[in-house]
Amino acid sequence: MVDFPLKLDIYKRDENGRTKLVDQVSLTKPATYTIGRLSDKHITLDAPQVSRSHALLIADTTGLEVVDQNSTFGTFVDDQRISERAFWKTGRLRIDPFEIEVVDQDLADVAKDKQLDDDGTLDVPGRTEGKPPKSPPAHEAFPYTVFKTPIVDVGAIRAAGYLVGESEYLALGGGLGSFVWVDHLRIFGVPAKSIRVVGNYDWNVDDPADHPRPYANYRRLCQNSQIPGFERLRSNSISTPDNIWGFPGYASRETWRDLKRLRLGGLRYIFQVFGEPALAQSFTPRSDDVFNSIDREAARIGWKGMCLNARILAMRKTSDGRYAVAIRLDQKLAQGGSRDRVVVGKFVHLATGYPAYRTEDDVFRFNGRYLSENRAFKAYDPHNLVYEALEQRRGPVTVAVRGRGIVASRILQRLYLARAHNNQIQIVHQMRTAIGSSKGARFGLAQRGVFNNTEIQVFNWPKSCWGGELRALLERSPPEVRSKIHGKLGGTTTADRGDWTRIIQQGRREGWYRVAIGKLEVRDLTEPGPAGKVVMEYSGPDSSLPREIKVDYVIDCIGLIGDVTNSEFLKDLVETYRLPRNRDYNQEGNVLRGLAVTNDFELSNMRQNGGRVYAAGQIVIHGPHAAVDSFLGLQYAALRSVDHLHRVGAPGVSGFGALKSFGQWIRWCFGRAP
Repeated sequence: MVDFPLKLDIYKRDENGRTKLVDQVSLTKPATYTIGRLSDKHITLDAPQVSRSHALLIADTTGLEVVDQNSTFGTFVDDQRISERAFWKTGRLRIDPFEIEVVDQDLADVAKDKQLDDDGTLDVPGRTEGKPPKSPPAHEAFPYTVFKTPIVDVGAIRAAGYLVGESEYLALGGGLGSFVWVDHLRIFGVPAKSIRVVGNYDWNVDDPADHPRPYANYRRLCQNSQIPGFERLRSNSISTPDNIWGFPGYASRETWRDLKRLRLGGLRYIFQVFGEPALAQSFTPRSDDVFNSIDREAARIGWKGMCLNARILAMRKTSDGRYAVAIRLDQKLAQGGSRDRVVVGKFVHLATGYPAYRTEDDVFRFNGRYLSENRAFKAYDPHNLVYEALEQRRGPVTVAVRGRGIVASRILQRLYLARAHNNQIQIVHQMRTAIGSSKGARFGLAQRGVFNNTEIQVFNWPKSCWGGELRALLERSPPEVRSKIHGKLGGTTTADRGDWTRIIQQGRREGWYRVAIGKLEVRDLTEPGPAGKVVMEYSGPDSSLPREIKVDYVIDCIGLIGDVTNSEFLKDLVETYRLPRNRDYNQEGNVLRGLAVTNDFELSNMRQNGGRVYAAGQIVIHGPHAAVDSFLGLQYAALRSVDHLHRVGAPGVSGFGALKSFGQWIRWCFGRAP
């Protein structure tokens, strides 16, 4: 029996064969945990021998199972290399030069057949620096040994050797939300030396040509959900994270690039912007164009020099009116010393993104039972092998797609492209509820259009959130009214793209695409191997569909999880300072959404002696701005918060009138630093 949280000690072996405890992680619940060199993995092991996506650790209450992900140097359980997967019942999990050991568990279950010492710890041959202590209770482990009270003393932190830096401005998260806020600070006059950005990057600090990329996680999600660099983003992307003025936008730049190559067809992008959506399809940029532009702006503002590669653990107010943030440094930055450090700042910005993404229970159970089958996938996880297999296969093959919205529309398009290689691909598209053509969400006199049971992202979204009456209405409304407005605006949507609609119409007409309204749950596999089929149980109103549907692959497009309590950092912050959250009055019971912020995106409960804390992105959903998790929403939140910093007299944040704005825009055009 495995009890959760499951605590693991991570050791690293040096050139002399000595092992040293370098990290401790806690797996909070039964799940599939990723292990690899990339910083987005649940367990990051930073060494050249470790593959980017090295292994999976399947953890549930019945035991542990390890799956090797075709790693270069292999995965070892109790010193035996595994070919594909193996149960981890004894000894250590070894991924050279690291070894992972279970601690603070009933070792009779987790590591039976090993010799135990009198104190109940494992006697592992080769350990040269003593046995690791059992993981202490949470209140006795860093950072809670330092953060014992809601208000802490910086002098004591400094004296204990934890302090690694002090800055006026701290951006926590390191992603697009942090980047946009820092970009505003720099343009408003704050020097780079006054800003520190904390984020967990896949960034080789020893390579001068490498740099931390604020869009890394967003790009990974795009690529996994089948939006590679040459493809256009699916949602309305009128905002430009690399340019606070918005001009020239991506359409203008793409047009100019084509005209320089004597491609007159590039003029259609300008027509799209002025004619969308009544006369033309909404314009969206190619993803690589966005990322390359952000790279240029990052170099212009000195982004690399401001970034600290670390994981954020906790934050506390300080007795001198600032904020202390406990972090765990990247191993290379620690240089053999302690990775547990603290940074201190006066003005803090939180933009930590979505806390998690959802894996449905049936998919989790299926993958745990059939580890090597590779049949059921989350759309946000790597699953290119599905399309490769479909294109190579000859004969009938069926794919179940679950969910609707932007991701599902792109997955359907990718499956359509696979049909060019195998026209016997069948698609079953499951959606929980039907939406009639006249049943789109209504708000005032406006109503969303509906196509294929999916609401269309209309022209006024998210543009109206920037400066229209919708923004003003949300800002002045009390929480109950604001919640009802959010409810009326509707939920999952996708852009009205011609390629998607043509694919659906063709699929229906030719019979290879079918919608299943209701539930379509994964139950079992008929048999292991290529001949096996995934058995799914259908329950819904369509009597023409069989109760049991057999498919070859399942791609689940259910979205990301927005509950801030899924982030240990945010959960601790909310509980420590009793931060208010936005209530969803459209749901029964006390359903809470994002952190409650002012119209300037400030967490007012965190205010103290001139210090300020702001938040942006999905973690403030259901608040004073509707499109918080869009490019536009991130830029709007940054503008409001930096304007507010100027009003409260924050150092370096100057006024930003028309003349200065024009001057800074000219500097941007010529690539000059702010």
